[in-house]
Amino acid sequence: MDSSNIFLTYVIPIVSACIAYRSYKLSKKKIEQNEQIYILNKKQIEQNKQNFHINEVKKVFPCIISETSFKNEVKICNKSDYPIFDIVVAQGINTMNINEGEINTSVKYIRTILPKQEIVLDMENKGMGMKKFLVVGIFFRDYLGKEWFKDSYGKFEEVQDYKKMLVQKKILFPPYDDAIYRILD
Repeated sequence: MDSSNIFLTYVIPIVSACIAYRSYKLSKKKIEQNEQIYILNKKQIEQNKQNFHINEVKKVFPCIISETSFKNEVKICNKSDYPIFDIVVAQGINTMNINEGEINTSVKYIRTILPKQEIVLDMENKGMGMKKFLVVGIFFRDYLGKEWFKDSYGKFEEVQDYKKMLVQKKILFPPYDDAIYRILD
């Protein structure tokens, strides 16, 4: 066997196999890197969706706009681009935990507030002499079906089954009307 036959028979296939193996390892590493980048991008997209959702929900808020001797005007603002649903507006003293159903002034229910809409309600004071310590809180369901609580002091959190909790505490009574109405006398 001459040297050219040995080169063609043994060396070129061995070098080709080494090159092919190296290419395989590099492409496998590149595929793994691309998978990691895909996973990171997917997580970032989900995080961005969650942040967008939270930012939209934060654009919903209650505030007390006037306090007279018998009535308190409360404004519910939906500055988001999406409607909110099943809004329960509750008023209490700032030492109460409205989110846990501690409410002793008044409650109202609103079926829907459209995007960029504000609604003003008269919340009865029920003779409490502590108007300057009143807080208003709202429970609502957003456009994705998540349930939230937000109060006029800025407390903001996701809640679960708020209607059920308010019914158990005898604050909300089904069936619910489609209009704004007073729940408690």
